[in-house]
Amino acid sequence: MYQNLALVNAKDENVHVEKVIEQINISLHPNSLNQVQEIVLIQSWNGKTYEDIATISGYSIQHIRDVGYVLWQLLSEYIGQKVTKHNVRSVLNKWSKTLYSSQITPVSVNGSLKLPEGPINLNSPLYIKRSPVEEDCYGMMTQPGALIRIKAPRRMGKTSLMMRILNYGKCLNYHTISLNLEQAESSVLQDLDKFLRWFCVNVSRKLGLPAALDDYWDEDIGSKVSCTSYFQGHILQQLDAPIILALDEIDWIFEYPTIAKDFLSLLRFWYEEANRSRSWEKLRLVIAHSTEVYIPLNLNQSPFNVGLPVKLPELNQEQIIHLANLYHLGNLTQEELRLLCEMIGGHPYLVQLTFYHLRKQKITFFSILKNLSTQTGIYSNHLRKHLVTLKAHPELAEAMKKVVSTPESVDLEAILTYKLASMGLLKFAGDKVLPRCKLYRMYFQMQLQH
Repeated sequence: MYQNLALVNAKDENVHVEKVIEQINISLHPNSLNQVQEIVLIQSWNGKTYEDIATISGYSIQHIRDVGYVLWQLLSEYIGQKVTKHNVRSVLNKWSKTLYSSQITPVSVNGSLKLPEGPINLNSPLYIKRSPVEEDCYGMMTQPGALIRIKAPRRMGKTSLMMRILNYGKCLNYHTISLNLEQAESSVLQDLDKFLRWFCVNVSRKLGLPAALDDYWDEDIGSKVSCTSYFQGHILQQLDAPIILALDEIDWIFEYPTIAKDFLSLLRFWYEEANRSRSWEKLRLVIAHSTEVYIPLNLNQSPFNVGLPVKLPELNQEQIIHLANLYHLGNLTQEELRLLCEMIGGHPYLVQLTFYHLRKQKITFFSILKNLSTQTGIYSNHLRKHLVTLKAHPELAEAMKKVVSTPESVDLEAILTYKLASMGLLKFAGDKVLPRCKLYRMYFQMQLQH
């Protein structure tokens, strides 16, 4: 209530700064400023101190300082000129005069456009923000002992979001580490002691710290206690600021149930320690996974029922239209966009892939539909990778065949459901499942019929 009132009152008194904010939000859409950032901008424009802004808004002064730090970095990068709390009024005033009545300008993509494979770069305008997901994650990271768990099928944007959470942490001068558990070799994943030593060595290396495992590892107390002692004594005590530890593809270890149970219960223990012990409160955890957890875990030993849950949705119609404009594809008709959504839904990767080919190769929308599920269509590589995986696991192929050959939603055995969902091939209808989109139904009906 206080925040809304402060914002309304400030805008009533400052018509010009309101216009500047409108221009910024148009240009940054859909990554526009959030409400707290707008409050800090307006009140700083008025010459208010952070203490004043905290009193007016009802937020803590530390939160206002954190928001301000990131805001000035964001505006500096976007404007192309250093923006600070003290010069914000003069810099943005000059900038706004050059953009009076401006509209969003599509990104220049002709020479630099790359095939949409892997995470989207931090400086790419093609990243589509799915508000309030980002704001919720950024706010959570300022809290001692925070944990964020991002769940979404592959190619839905988990790693891209994780990169932005880590970048936000860097803006706050936090230490940041990202580990992809797929990098662990199978031999490491056969033994808990080897895995935890691999984990500690990699964290130390990324922080620029020497690996001092022998000073903390004691087989008499066990690997989990040794790992905890190492993390607390060798890592956290040497850090002068919070650390964000991001673990990508954590469900990779689900295939190794013994390792998974012990490691996941260890993460839960660290989370609890970070919320009750000053020596652990610097730790913030981000874990990303594609599937549900199909290994048995005690509720009190699981990291998947605490912290902030984040589910990445598909792109909505407004976001798809905005992305089309960024690709200079504003000439797509409403009917063409409707057909596109009918065929591939709002799957971020498939939408990006479609717009990439339309822009880069100048093929027609009609030719895309004509060759939708063929071996020469633009989705063929993506579809073929899924087919290879299914063929290598006959039980998955049989389950997917059942899904695409049945007009209605179907029941599948739990682990098969989890694995197909992690591939991004299914969507849920209650406890039952359907193909994620019409493209998948058409292609796999044809490829799995024998």
